[in-house]
Amino acid sequence: MLRPAPTRVNNSPKCTHAKQIAEKEGMSVEASRRNAADGRSPTAGAKPKRFLRLPEVERRSGIKHSLIHRLETQGRFPRRIKITDHASAWLESEIEAWIDQRVSAGRATE
Repeated sequence: MLRPAPTRVNNSPKCTHAKQIAEKEGMSVEASRRNAADGRSPTAGAKPKRFLRLPEVERRSGIKHSLIHRLETQGRFPRRIKITDHASAWLESEIEAWIDQRVSAGRATE
């Protein structure tokens, strides 16, 4: 006896992502897509998380690796995140927040 072919589910990343967002927001995929198109989704316009490697952290912060390491061990700089066995990075948002704190602290003493 022949069985009917199984129905194929769209497993594309876009479809999966849409389902995850809809589940998170507690609504249907269609409603979630409409809200995102209208800019009403909490994830619409949100800045994606991004890793920064050491050269970029040095460039943005204006300090070199030895001082970054020293401040990090003192708890005065964001902690790096181990992303593989041989690579570490920092979250861009944490580096930006640290820079903003330094600007505020530097201007408060003026």
